[in-house]
Formats: sequence, structure tokens, C-alpha cells
Amino acid sequence: AEGCDPAAGRRYAVKVVEREDMENQGITEAHVRQEAKILGSLRHMHVIRYYEIEETDDSMGLVMELAEGGSLAGLIKRRVAGGGVHRSEVLEMMGQLASAMDYIHGEGVVHRDVKADNILLAHADGQGRVVAKLADFGVATRLAAVAGSSPLLSKVQNTFSLVRL
Repeated sequence: AEGCDPAAGRRYAVKVVEREDMENQGITEAHVRQEAKILGSLRHMHVIRYYEIEETDDSMGLVMELAEGGSLAGLIKRRVAGGGVHRSEVLEMMGQLASAMDYIHGEGVVHRDVKADNILLAHADGQGRVVAKLADFGVATRLAAVAGSSPLLSKVQNTFSLVRL
């Protein structure tokens, strides 16, 4: 969903989760609050900005920065007929996402669901330069610092998670 604050002239994106659909989606209110808490702790140019959580009796909504360019998956679909995404764009976005991943890992956060649908595109300037933003921290987790532990990645249901030995 998309919203607008007329007083500030800003537009926002709102990720709405209907309470009656939560069980079917395998999530709880605690999951939504955890996503909000993780996003609220992160400040990086290439991580989608979180503002607040809004709640009604029927739904919970995460109010976030609007990335008007849609998702990377959408860009790829739009560009397939026209020759794809140019190599320089790919390299620039990869560098941006590497910066975001380095930052969140430094903050002890593991995203666990990085894919084209969860990479949003914004425009940083009037010249049409695309800026990639890592989004959807719904299955993200914080790592507990455990001395002497060795994290290994293991694939579970098409998502990566950490296993501690």
C-alpha cells in the first residue's frame, strides 16, 4: 500500500498484514513487531527506511520509505523485452547491495531472504540514477554473539539460515 502525509509532502509505503490472515501466512504479531524492531534499528542508504508501526483491530502496518521504482524483479520483467538490464546498472546495484549486506551483518542482522522481489529501487537524484534498497526483513534475525561459535549457512525451504556448531 502507499500513503501520503500532505503536511510534509512525503509519500510512504505501508506493508499491511491483516490479522485474520496471519495464521495462514505462518506469522504472528510478534513476527511483525520483530521485523519493525530490526528495521527500526538500521540506518543505511541501501536499506529501506522504517518509520513506525500502525495498528488497527484488523491489521498491522509497517510504515516505510517509498521506493517508487518497484522491485528489482519488476525491473527485470519490464526490461526482458527491451534487452535486459545493462551491465553497468547490475554492477552498481551489486555494489550497493554488498554495502547494505556488510552493514547489516556488522549490526548482527542476517536477512535470510535476499532475492529480486526484496530489493526495491528508488531514485536518488533527478538524473534517474537507480538506488537499490534491501527490504522485507520479515524472516531476518539478530545473531547472538557466542564466543567460539562457528556459523555455517544451510539452506532451509529456499531460505538461508545460520546454524551454530
